[in-house]
Amino acid sequence: MSVPQRHILHRAGRGMDRLAATLARVAAAVLVLLVLLTIADVGLRYLLALPIRGAHEVTQVMMLAIVMLSLAFCETQGGHIRVDVLDSLLGRRGRRLVDALTALLAAAALLAMAHRAVLRALDAREYGDASSFLELPLWPHYGVIAFGVTTYALAILLRAASGSAEPGEAAHD
Repeated sequence: MSVPQRHILHRAGRGMDRLAATLARVAAAVLVLLVLLTIADVGLRYLLALPIRGAHEVTQVMMLAIVMLSLAFCETQGGHIRVDVLDSLLGRRGRRLVDALTALLAAAALLAMAHRAVLRALDAREYGDASSFLELPLWPHYGVIAFGVTTYALAILLRAASGSAEPGEAAHD
């Protein structure tokens, strides 16, 4: 790999780290809000028999955001589960080849999911699809899915392009 290519991967890796960390902080803030909502809902339900209207739907949306916004960060930190049963049999070169193929397949699957989520978001917006109780529009939820899995796919591709065998070993390490 040439020096300019390494420089580009280095900058892209650092940019992905910053983006993933920012998204993880947003997810953490949503988690805190989710905990507060749950405490308030349970407390009001049992103490005053006044549950928070729509808390269940809001909780579902918050959980979606927490998961989707955390995926790229987990990748950049090497936090995803890795099964390495065959690694010792493959050797270093074989393992790198399998890692590259796995990264490409994972990114392709994630980008296919993102594409479907974008199509679903467009349909949901066109038809005015909404949640059943609070009637929240559904298209933004599909947008969060598309954004989250696309960011995750890009983190995987950056790791693969950098030649890192392990997640968390980005081009800038």
